[in-house]
Amino acid sequence: MKYDFTEQEVDALISLIDLAIKAGGLRVAENGIVLTKKLQNPIKEEEKV
Repeated sequence: MKYDFTEQEVDALISLIDLAIKAGGLRVAENGIVLTKKLQNPIKEEEKV
């Protein structure tokens, strides 16, 4: 799957993940970190080939 997000959309998603981590605590923190890293460092389709 590939999604194209603007920088502002990525920032908004990261803010929502941050809020979810604060609300859910440690039980959601690891998943939040993984998602945040994926949003900050997207895998380029060319590298997958």
